[in-house]
Amino acid sequence: YSWGHGNCGMLGHGTVAPASVPTVVEGALRTEKCVWVDGGQDHTVVVTVRGQVWAFGSGGAHAGTDLSTAVGKVVNQQGDAVLITY
Repeated sequence: YSWGHGNCGMLGHGTVAPASVPTVVEGALRTEKCVWVDGGQDHTVVVTVRGQVWAFGSGGAHAGTDLSTAVGKVVNQQGDAVLITY
């Protein structure tokens, strides 16, 4: 689930509309168990229990890559290490 400003599709709902209440994230990510979520000005990044890194929203200077999608997509390759820092 996600909610808030929908800038650039950063909520993963398939639209740029805001959501004032928790709303199910669309696409294949909705069936994944997420263990970590972080966001920036116009994007969101999610790590699943299987080690997949999903991203949605806008990349550009804020995310360092082209994440321009309103529905999440996997951005790492199978077997890539995932390092989470706090």
